[in-house]
Amino acid sequence: MDDKLLIKLRRGYPDKYAEIKKAYEYAENAHRGQKRSSGEDYIIHPCAVVEILADFGFDSSTVIAAFLHDVLEDTSITDEELSTIFPDKIMHPLRLLTHSKEVEYNQYITKIEFGTGGRFPVPFHLPPMLSTLARCDSKF
Repeated sequence: MDDKLLIKLRRGYPDKYAEIKKAYEYAENAHRGQKRSSGEDYIIHPCAVVEILADFGFDSSTVIAAFLHDVLEDTSITDEELSTIFPDKIMHPLRLLTHSKEVEYNQYITKIEFGTGGRFPVPFHLPPMLSTLARCDSKF
């Protein structure tokens, strides 16, 4: 995690900083060795998402979930393993937002909408999309 984000999280979430750092370290370890199409370490994506959410003043649970948002999808870590470390207030949104590769994307979006009453997906999905677009090395 770069110094700028570290300082932002320490100042913005002083009482929850240890929990946030734990989520970062877990995600960093889980994504170790993974690269983005640009060749950069994968962890830069969750960090960029967290920075966007912190800038908008989202709560610490959302920031923690953001660090972990691709762990269940893109690593061998299971829901059971993760739920022994992080509480249900973190795991519930992660479970809703995890896109199983066996499920068609439209079914996945329906799962999110019904599971959240339509309240959670937009704020949570927008920062990852912004991060991906900002680092996109494709030409449109």
